Amino acid sequence: GGAAVLMDVNTAEVLGMVSLPDFAAADLATSPADQRFNRAVTGVYEPGSTFKLLTTAMALELGTIQLHSGFDASRPIRVGRHEINDFRGKNRWLTVPEIIAYSSNLGTAHMAMTIGPQRHREFMGRFGNLQRLGVELPEAAVPLAPGRQNWRDLNTMTIGFGHGISVTPLHVVTSAAAIANGGILRQPTVLAVPEGTEREGTRIISERTSEQMRRLMR
Repeated sequence: GGAAVLMDVNTAEVLGMVSLPDFAAADLATSPADQRFNRAVTGVYEPGSTFKLLTTAMALELGTIQLHSGFDASRPIRVGRHEINDFRGKNRWLTVPEIIAYSSNLGTAHMAMTIGPQRHREFMGRFGNLQRLGVELPEAAVPLAPGRQNWRDLNTMTIGFGHGISVTPLHVVTSAAAIANGGILRQPTVLAVPEGTEREGTRIISERTSEQMRRLMR
């Protein structure tokens, strides 16, 4: 299966959405459940490396890193019986742009720890990744995430690179839109937004952080 979402980052208008395998509306009654399951808004998945963008945006916004900062990605991080590694890692010190370019789990985990569990969880809530999205679809799912008491250092490290939390693809796209559009989080909508309409939203990062993140994403 798979899903795709196309969103206008300035309005959070969903311009296109598909979940595969799909079904024909004329055959809805006989379509298998797997075809009727909306992977874009009902399915929750570990978002993986897409969340490295959120971690970097948080750390830049809080001032715990600068674009020229760097972290040691030369050796695994061990926490109890858990070990964090990079896939085909560079095995050296990486700057923040390199951490994004090479998708380093180690660099991102170290970056996440500059934020700390409490602020990390709070920021994840600001990005809307701890609750159901207010989209006009009744099947929109609630993310699966550790509770406040269970959100510890290891959770911050792994969630920093997108493991240990499960969200819908629409959550990922909505968060990325806020990072890219100047820092405003808007609830996604499947309703057409007239041209020139300014939708309400909540500022979650500064325009400067958003500009830095656009540069990193490019």
